[in-house]
Amino acid sequence: MFHEALREKKVALRLGTMDDTNCSWSIKPQKVKELYSHKIEIDDLKEDDYYLITHQKGVDMRIGIDKRKNTFRQTKGSPNFYR
Repeated sequence: MFHEALREKKVALRLGTMDDTNCSWSIKPQKVKELYSHKIEIDDLKEDDYYLITHQKGVDMRIGIDKRKNTFRQTKGSPNFYR
């Protein structure tokens, strides 16, 4: 899937790693309510009752914005810009 997208013009992919400070697991809010009301116990939770929370670092966002600006500048003067 990624390889096909990279063949298109103006597409960039930045591969990175996730660390413990920028991602964590949490229990879905509905399941938390059921736990507090004693409808279920911790042992009743299943794999799909959890979800991953990720945070993007500011430097990653700035890199993305810079790439977008540079791509726009390069294509604006191009005869293929409006195609």
